[in-house]
Amino acid sequence: MEKKKSDFNIVTIVTNAFDSFVKVFKKNGVVTVSYILILFMFFYAFIINPINISSIVEKALIENRNNIKTDKDNSVQKRMTADEVLIPVMEDIAEREDVSRVLLFEKHNNSQNISGIDFLFLSSTYECISPDDIELDYIGDSFQRQYVTNFLGKEILGLLKYKKYLYYDHIENCNHTNHRLLHKLRRFDAKSVMLIPFLNDNKQPLLIIAVISNKGEIDCNEIYNKLKPFESNIKQSLM
Repeated sequence: MEKKKSDFNIVTIVTNAFDSFVKVFKKNGVVTVSYILILFMFFYAFIINPINISSIVEKALIENRNNIKTDKDNSVQKRMTADEVLIPVMEDIAEREDVSRVLLFEKHNNSQNISGIDFLFLSSTYECISPDDIELDYIGDSFQRQYVTNFLGKEILGLLKYKKYLYYDHIENCNHTNHRLLHKLRRFDAKSVMLIPFLNDNKQPLLIIAVISNKGEIDCNEIYNKLKPFESNIKQSLM
């Protein structure tokens, strides 16, 4: 009985308050009452219960810095994991008798045109050379910030999307003007090159491993089969 009486009192209070609120609107008009309500909310927010704007901004900046640090730490960890998998495989391939060097090319973008569209580049990020040829020198520094389409050429870029690897031998006889990669490798006495792409979901080659020989032909199938078991870990870490 007491609970029903209490509920009735609450309903009565709410009803009376609503009636009073409606009467104020009818008496003073919507604009006037709205203006008074806005003044009251402003007064409450900044005087009775002031909001610390500086504290809110500071907390947001701290959270943003923490998120950036977390993303960077995760990226570094992924890089280290990828290197632990990929570098030993590249070194193992470079020790083969028919291989002179192995280069890792990674696609990146760090500049834009006036419309804000990214330019895409390939850069050599790691290189292994044959330990048996003391005359070999590292050439990776000559393959930095290469504009993707110009560097690979439309033909090679297109084939990399659909082939498990590409192989070019006797590149000293290469006369394709748009095969800039092959021409540059020829300057370093390369005779043949095997290109192994790692594709994303859109079939774009984000990573390319170049196996190069200054001696002659390369046993591509054997090298591909050696690298294939590590493909998933490499893509997961670097793509």
